[in-house]
Amino acid sequence: MSERAFDLEHLDAEHLRRIADRLRTTGFTEDGVRDRLGIDDVSAIRLDAYPYYINERLRRRDRLDIAILLLLLQGVIAVEEMESLFEREDRKLLKEAGILLAEKSTRTYRAAVSLYPLRDRLFFTDHRFRHMPWIRSRAPQDPVMYLGADSYYLARTTIRRRSRAVLDLCTGSGVHAILGAAHADRCVGVDTNPRAINFSRLNAIVNDAWNAVFLEGDLFRAVGGERFDAILANPPFVPSPVYELRYRDGGPSGADVLRRLIASIPDYLATGGCAQIVTHLGEREGESYLDRVRRWLSGANMNLHALKV
Repeated sequence: MSERAFDLEHLDAEHLRRIADRLRTTGFTEDGVRDRLGIDDVSAIRLDAYPYYINERLRRRDRLDIAILLLLLQGVIAVEEMESLFEREDRKLLKEAGILLAEKSTRTYRAAVSLYPLRDRLFFTDHRFRHMPWIRSRAPQDPVMYLGADSYYLARTTIRRRSRAVLDLCTGSGVHAILGAAHADRCVGVDTNPRAINFSRLNAIVNDAWNAVFLEGDLFRAVGGERFDAILANPPFVPSPVYELRYRDGGPSGADVLRRLIASIPDYLATGGCAQIVTHLGEREGESYLDRVRRWLSGANMNLHALKV
């Protein structure tokens, strides 16, 4: 798959939004998917539980079952099942957009990307699991992160208040920028990965987030000297000696990106503004993680609040 997966200039945005609305009508929402699969959280989908999901929870094969199997579990769908889920013109658009892949010889369909529900919003991402040869062969070099537990945590704990401008750093699929756009005059999402920016713009179309703007760049460098009422971030935090995956690897300590991000917040946060970050940050002997954050802030006059999970 190409670095930029979707040709957005030639995409029928209204038609795609209608398809998304029909998926929601089938029950393809966060609550609907969670209840149908019998799990506590959509982010808790496990590869080793696929046989249980498919053979027990999705055995009735109604439209919601088929949507979950195709768009979340990366399954193979027969032509007849696909025809019950999407109308002919819908299938044509989704194939032309590169979202659906058709295999004529076996009369089956697969999804080239995943579609995650968060509340009643829908977000395209790259596949989470690469358990089948066809997925591995088509996997992008620098994928867009699926919606994991940290994505859902930040979405559920973000303070929602009317804002002039919101900034979402390490935006990935654009999830937090798009959610923030519902409460802001303007929301900006930033990511170093051009593929992520492409996905974010597609997801803004799907969710009709007309006031969400996405920029390619390294953290705050993309926004000049602008200040924001709210700054959101879910940065990479996994310790890694090399940067193999941009959405995951946070340098040898795991905190390289986080440290740079926090150090610059005082220069970009408007008076009375709020920065909210979800991350993994280990304790050190003799120094709490909050002491480390205060040191990164270089004495800036800010109140710190932490929720530990």
